[in-house]
Amino acid sequence: MQHPMMLLALVAGAMPAAAQYANWSLEQQDPIWSEFVPRLEYIKLDLEGERSSYSFNQAGHASQDNQRLYLSTGVGLGWNYFIYHPDLFSFSILAEPGYQYQIINGSGFSSRQENVLLNGLFTGTILREKPYETTISYSRAHDDYHYDFFDSAVADSETLDVTTGYREGAVPFTITFEKSSTDITGVNRDTVSDQLTTTLRARNERGKDDYTDLNYQFSQSSYDSTFNSISSTSEDTYQRISLVDHERFYRSTLYSSLLYYDASSTRSDSQNLNLSLAYRYKLSPSLESFCNYSLSTFSGSGGESVQHFGTAGISHQLYESLSTSINVHGSTLDSSSPGSTFDSTTYGVGGSVDYSKKLGTWGRLSMGNSVTYDLTGQTVTGDTLFVADESYTVPLTGPLIIRLNQPRDISIVSVKKNNIELDPSEWSAIQTSDPWQIQFFSAGPNNVQPGDAVTVSYNVTSNPSGTYEVFNDNAHISLQFWHERAEVYGTYNLTENYTSSSNILLENVEQLEAGARLNWGGFHALARYTDQHSTLYSYQSISFSEGYNRQIAQHSTLGVEFSQQWNIYPPGSGTSTNQTQVSTFYNYTLRYEWRPSSSINCHAEVGYQQQSGLGYDQDRIAARAYVNWQVGKLEFHFGVEHEQDFYTAEKREDDLVFLRMRRNF
Repeated sequence: MQHPMMLLALVAGAMPAAAQYANWSLEQQDPIWSEFVPRLEYIKLDLEGERSSYSFNQAGHASQDNQRLYLSTGVGLGWNYFIYHPDLFSFSILAEPGYQYQIINGSGFSSRQENVLLNGLFTGTILREKPYETTISYSRAHDDYHYDFFDSAVADSETLDVTTGYREGAVPFTITFEKSSTDITGVNRDTVSDQLTTTLRARNERGKDDYTDLNYQFSQSSYDSTFNSISSTSEDTYQRISLVDHERFYRSTLYSSLLYYDASSTRSDSQNLNLSLAYRYKLSPSLESFCNYSLSTFSGSGGESVQHFGTAGISHQLYESLSTSINVHGSTLDSSSPGSTFDSTTYGVGGSVDYSKKLGTWGRLSMGNSVTYDLTGQTVTGDTLFVADESYTVPLTGPLIIRLNQPRDISIVSVKKNNIELDPSEWSAIQTSDPWQIQFFSAGPNNVQPGDAVTVSYNVTSNPSGTYEVFNDNAHISLQFWHERAEVYGTYNLTENYTSSSNILLENVEQLEAGARLNWGGFHALARYTDQHSTLYSYQSISFSEGYNRQIAQHSTLGVEFSQQWNIYPPGSGTSTNQTQVSTFYNYTLRYEWRPSSSINCHAEVGYQQQSGLGYDQDRIAARAYVNWQVGKLEFHFGVEHEQDFYTAEKREDDLVFLRMRRNF
C-alpha cells in the first residue's frame, strides 16, 4: 500500500504547484509555443471502494464476498494542431497517461494489479474540404456502466472509429470501421467483449423522390462471461445486406427491398433472405389499388423453411374521415427439420374500415374494424415442426416475459437479439405453461431491455395433415379529449378456428381490452385492463403506471415513476396446475436533483422492483447519491451506490463509493 499513498501525496502536492505554474506558464508569455507543444489540461485522482456479496438461500452452498480498492491518477495533456495545413490533417488529442492500482480480496483468493495506462481521446480529420473527407477517433476510458436502473458495473472501454467515403456524384457512399473492447466488472459477473464492425452505406437519389439505398455490415464479436462462477464463451460472425428501392411513376409507386442475413456463432448458424415488393396504383383521387409480394427463406442448424406471401386489393378514402379496403391474399410455407416436413397453403379474403373525426377543438373520435377469413391445407410427415426466427418484442412494462405463439413446445433452438445469439444466462424457458414462456434477465453480455426486439427458433409437436379455417375480427374505438391530453379506448379481438380433425390443435381467442391515459403538465398516467379467454391460455391483467416530474423549488426538481401489474391465470389456462395462479409486478423510482448554483449539483435516486408468482420471485433495490462540485478550477465528483437483488434461491448485494478529483488548467 506504499505506492498509492505516495502517489496521493504527490498529486495533492502538485495541485497548488501546478496552479502557481499556470499563472506564469509559457503559453501565456509566448503564445506561439502553444501551437507546437501539448498543453497541460488537468491533473486527476480517482478513488473507488466496492464490496459485493453473493449467497444462496439453501444450505450447502458457499457464499462469496469480494472487496475491491481502486486508485488511479493521471495527467491530461491536450494538443490541437494540424500537419502542413488545417485542411490536410487537423487533430485534437487529449492524452491521459496515468497509473492504476487495484487490489481485490475475495472468498479464497486475493489479487493485486498495477498498470501504467494511457487513457484519453483522439480525433483527426483528413482532407476535410474534400468529398472524400476521412475522420479518425480513438478513446479509452474507465467509467460507470448502467445496464438498467437496478444493475450497474464498472467498465474499462477502448474504441477505434474510422469513417471515410465519397460524398458527391451519382452514388455517394460512406465506409465506417469500428473496433471496440470492453471489460465490465459487476456483482458476481465479469464480461470481456470485443467487437469489430465494418459498414458500407450508399444512396442514389433521383427525381420525383426516387432513390436506391444499399447497406452492408460485417461484424465479428466475442465475449467471455463469468456469472455465478459459471463461465461461458461465444464467438459470432454476422453479415447483413440491405437493398431498398423506391420508384414513383405517373400514377403509381413501386417499393422493393432485399434483406439478407448470415449469422454464425458458437452455438448455431443461420441464413435469412427476405424479399418484398409493394406496388400501388392510383385509380382516382380517392381510389387506389395495391399488390404486395414477399419471400422469406431460412436455413440453419435447426431446419429450413421457405415462405411466399401475396396480397392484392383496393382501398378508398372518403374525405379525411373514412377509409375502407378489401383484399385477397394467399401464402405457402415449406418447412423441414431432421426427420420431419411441413407444407401448407393458405388463401383468404379480408377487409377493413376506419373512421376518424375531429370533434371541434376539444377532441377526436376514432374507430375501426378489420376481418379476415382464411382456409389452410397442410401436409405433415414426422411429428416435429421447426419454427424459424419468430419475432417478439420484450414488454415495455412488467416482467421481461414473452409467450411463444405455438403450443406443444419441445425445445428452444436459439434466442437472438440483433441477430446475435443470447447467452444462456440471459434467458430461461418457463416450461410449466403451454405454450412455453421465456423469462429474460438484464445485465448480461447483450443486456436485454424492455422494448427490445428478439427472435426465437424452436421445435414443436406438429399438427397432423388436414385442413382448417380461421376467422379473425379486430375492432377498436378511442376518444381523445381535453385537447388530446386524455384518452379512453377499447379493443376487441376474436379468433375462431374450424378444423377437419379434432387432432389439429389450434388456439381460439377472445380478448377484450380497455384503457385510459392522461398527460397534463408534468403528470402522466395510464390504466389498462385485459381479459383473454382462450382454449390454450386464458388470463386477466390489470396494470397502472403513474409519473410526475416538477420543479418543486427554485433550484430543485422531483420526479417519481410508479407502475403496477397484476396477472390472474384461471385453473388449466395453459399451465400444469389446476389452481388459480397470480403474478404481480411493482416498480417504484424516485429522483431528486438540487442545483443551488452553477458550481454545485446534487442528485439522488432510489428504486424498488418486485416480481412474484409463477415460480419467479424477485426483489430489487437500488439507491444512489451523487455530488458534483466545482471550486474555481477544482472539480469534485462524489458518489455512493447501493444495489440489492433477492431471488428465490439467491441473494446479491453491491456497495460502491467513489471520489473523482480533477484540477483543470
